[in-house]
Amino acid sequence: MEQKSMRDADNILMDRVVLAALQNIPFDGLNMNSVCIGAKAIGCSVDQINILFPNGIRSFISHWSTLADRMLGKEVNCEELMTLRVRDRIALLVQLRLSRWYSNRDAIKSIVGLSYLPPFREESVIHLSKTIDTIWCLAGDKSVDFNFYSKRLLLGGVFSSTLLFWLEDNSQDSKDSWEFLDRRISNIMCIPKIRGKVEGLISKLPKVYGARV
Repeated sequence: MEQKSMRDADNILMDRVVLAALQNIPFDGLNMNSVCIGAKAIGCSVDQINILFPNGIRSFISHWSTLADRMLGKEVNCEELMTLRVRDRIALLVQLRLSRWYSNRDAIKSIVGLSYLPPFREESVIHLSKTIDTIWCLAGDKSVDFNFYSKRLLLGGVFSSTLLFWLEDNSQDSKDSWEFLDRRISNIMCIPKIRGKVEGLISKLPKVYGARV
């Protein structure tokens, strides 16, 4: 119980450090100096930072991603969410996941940019997969078969492309981003129908081949 309390206290402190550091990243860059400046602003020492973020900026990015997923879960009214169509649940969850960080977009750009570099690429895929799983779970997905993986793979592409669009979007209330998101969701909603038609055609191939022979 005592260890859990200590972990909870550490997580709360890390949350505060991350939120404070995001304010400095646009000016001082995505580095541990920005993290330390944010930490000092809330009364946290450099020694504490080294303990809380043992892998430096990797630990910082990982905790921000986890924090963003956790905050999404707290912001959602699950009962109201379940009254929507599945595609509308997904759209709303993606919007909430991104819009919460609108004032930190410049910092998020730095995080995303770093994530594309080879040393961080593998970890960024892990962070993305956790975010996508969080969104599907909140949306009420209970699939355990092949659909579990296909849904997450498809949404991963939608989320990533929408994130990149949103980071450069200057429309009022990110209107263009949400329209872009809606189009991407519409695209993937067509895939099961297309797959059904293709599978239907494939099932007929042996008969056609046999007739020719």
